[in-house]
Amino acid sequence: MEHTLEPIVDTINALIALVVLYLGFRIINSMRFILQKRSVYLFLAATMFFALQETLAVIASTTLQSETLGIIREIIETAFIACLVIAMYLIVKSEKQEISKLHLSAETDALTKLYNISFFRRAASQKIIRAKEYGFPLTLLMLDVDDFKQYNDTFGHEAGNIAIQAVAQTLRETARTDDLLARYGGEEFISLLTTRREEAVTAAERIRASIESMCRPDHNPSLHRQITISIGAAELNPPIGKLEELIEAADKALYCAKKSGKNRVSANST
Repeated sequence: MEHTLEPIVDTINALIALVVLYLGFRIINSMRFILQKRSVYLFLAATMFFALQETLAVIASTTLQSETLGIIREIIETAFIACLVIAMYLIVKSEKQEISKLHLSAETDALTKLYNISFFRRAASQKIIRAKEYGFPLTLLMLDVDDFKQYNDTFGHEAGNIAIQAVAQTLRETARTDDLLARYGGEEFISLLTTRREEAVTAAERIRASIESMCRPDHNPSLHRQITISIGAAELNPPIGKLEELIEAADKALYCAKKSGKNRVSANST
């Protein structure tokens, strides 16, 4: 009885595997992620090997068992297991990549790909705590694109977005590896430097000059006119001890830079 049922069960397993193959090929085109698609292809390959193994089992049950047939079945079984293992590895890898993308999207500004202000506040607050604990200097820069509203009103919001992206790209290229750089909002940017105010002002002047040099139509044809920025700098020093106080001091210095004629750097007096 058991010998009679075995080929029937093998045949049913083979038919089920074929149905799985059919459904798998139907849904695979709707999948968005490359690694997930590859893992499904491997699952389908494993299903195919399983179907082939069950088919050979039916053949073996109705004919004389041969050594060659046994070897083929062993090879197919190994291929089946290998496909499953690799498919599961790709699924785990794909999930890690997607989680990483989600974390990145939560930390970055969509337009400029710089850090967003939420992430900046968290990271800057931690830096301030460590700076107070270990005594290393911090200076915050507030950077604002000059006459951006006029640029937006004259050339349109899409042109304004392109200008913001051009400024962000130049800031990214000019920043040092340990600078914490983010988009503050609108046409404003913010950067936290692990330096004294005098050194930060020198770095800010280099940034200002880079924007003036790089963000102009003869260098970047997507821009409609020269783009410049004004920068305010404030150092973490008593009575300034919190992030919000540091931002406020740098913002006041930025206002001074704007009032003094724009396209310049100004620092707080403390």
